[in-house]
Amino acid sequence: MWNYSRWENSYKFRQYEYNLIYNIYNNIRDGSRVIFMVRHGDRWSDVSKEGWLNQNWIRQSKLLWKRLVGWIFSDTDSDFYWSTDYKRAHQTSYYVWYGRWYSPFHKDKKIFKKEWIQYSKVLNPIDVVEPHYLKQNIGFKELNTKSVFVINNLCELTKWHLFSLIVNHDSFLIPMITWVTEWNIKFTKKTWINYLSWVAIIIDDKTRKWEIYPINTLKKKSMELMD
Repeated sequence: MWNYSRWENSYKFRQYEYNLIYNIYNNIRDGSRVIFMVRHGDRWSDVSKEGWLNQNWIRQSKLLWKRLVGWIFSDTDSDFYWSTDYKRAHQTSYYVWYGRWYSPFHKDKKIFKKEWIQYSKVLNPIDVVEPHYLKQNIGFKELNTKSVFVINNLCELTKWHLFSLIVNHDSFLIPMITWVTEWNIKFTKKTWINYLSWVAIIIDDKTRKWEIYPINTLKKKSMELMD
């Protein structure tokens, strides 16, 4: 495995509060690549692995392509989409792909007649993020070690793809965003992480350095996408 390490804020994005996804996406330097990690959209009442996205979040996931098209990542056929093995995570990844790649260029909607779970463009699971080893209320040293381990593994796993999307869960994103912002974004039950909250990992393979930033795609205290 390559020996990746963290580089501190060469992009001057916000480190301790949310950035807008399109500001990061449209300012990544040529020669770099990006991994987006995102929490899945909202489900129906079923909390098991079989719980599906509700209709509003299918719509929200498909709309995200408006924030993720063009720029230096226009060769979307070589993108990589991963998820955990929860249906709602796999669906979120699938519908972002559909909007980002398929929908802008094709009027034919027949692909929706396919069973989305069988569509091979979205792969699952990812072993390195599948176990919920990032817990709340653990010390910074342990959280730092685990987070760096995950990110370095993801840098290696995605090294052939300029754009990668990984959909997972609040049990991963809550401690990750808390760690990224050095506890400046704190989560409680009253300020719980929104659906479709993200982090962006920007990688320069020449220097084997990565940077990480928190992203918000939703209006504050809302379940609707930002305009």
